Amino acid sequence: MAIACSDKGTLPANWVANFPGTYEATHGKLREVVIFKSDGTYTHSCWVAGKEIVGESGKWKIVEKSAEINLTPNEHFSVMYDPQSNTVLSAPEQTSGRTYWPIPDGPTVERITFAISSDMILKKQK
Repeated sequence: MAIACSDKGTLPANWVANFPGTYEATHGKLREVVIFKSDGTYTHSCWVAGKEIVGESGKWKIVEKSAEINLTPNEHFSVMYDPQSNTVLSAPEQTSGRTYWPIPDGPTVERITFAISSDMILKKQK
């Protein structure tokens, strides 16, 4: 699914207030979960074939003007999925941070992605 840059203009007015929650994605044997807490902290976990490979935390903030959700890890952010090749990595790769973008869905934002053309979309859990 491709996400156009102009999609951020169609975000609902209350998306920032309603954003915190648990977002999850699966791709093959990979399960990724990011929990965005109302206090501005997050936890990030990845499991491969049911085994936890990544467990980390940090702070997050929303830049409303650019519709970005920026994560600043306490140490590093581990990546287990390569959107270029659409594959699960054999071992985590560390980065200095991560940016997600909201995907508008009518009156709410229930999905986020970290790559504009990625099939790895995290869905908000109820």
